[in-house]
Amino acid sequence: GDFNIQNQSDVADWPCFSKYYITFPLNAIPPGKVILSATLTIYQFGNSGDSNAPDAPGPSWIQVLTTNSDWNEQTISWNNAPLASENIGGAWVPTLTGFPGWPGVPRDFDVSLAVAQAYNAGQPVRLILYEADSQYHSGKYFVSSDTGEWNAQGRPTLTVVWGNPGPSSSSSEWTQHAHDAQRTSYTDHVVPPPWRWKWAVPRPHPPPRCGPPRGRGGGLGRPPHRPGP
Repeated sequence: GDFNIQNQSDVADWPCFSKYYITFPLNAIPPGKVILSATLTIYQFGNSGDSNAPDAPGPSWIQVLTTNSDWNEQTISWNNAPLASENIGGAWVPTLTGFPGWPGVPRDFDVSLAVAQAYNAGQPVRLILYEADSQYHSGKYFVSSDTGEWNAQGRPTLTVVWGNPGPSSSSSEWTQHAHDAQRTSYTDHVVPPPWRWKWAVPRPHPPPRCGPPRGRGGGLGRPPHRPGP
């Protein structure tokens, strides 16, 4: 399974426009905690364009935004997708000159604010990944939560560190593996800290050159551009 994040200034290439929606349930974090940090990790395995061509793709600033509205992975589209509520930051993602091997190259995003706000509100954290590049071939390819068990390590991962309220709070880290972007189930394990929480889902799918992926995970492509009369 995979997804593409891409944008460019030429609207005639609308099939290449793609953003990604993803949800992480937080109800397995114990109540009454303070979120100290949260990191979203996604694994890059390629990008569009030819790194040796004159118009070789460059690095992309991939933004992370939050939304307060839920969506249905079977019906979400570019036109009906929830609007962003807040831009919480982003990270530079470089191009790859060749296939790095599985699970891909990890790219980390600080989503501490988003997770803290969602946890305090008793909601899952709903994230949007988007880029505003204008150049051609700006797309970056990532492993989605629909990938098979053979590449489970490459699924999007949310790592949360929490502590107890007060000046002398201790912290714990927790990872959760999941198998559905919208309906996550949990398997409990009694292990010593640090605890980790990892999330994900399976779907074999050949990577597109620049167009949006289909199926679970919330990758969205722009609808056809229809010029006016």
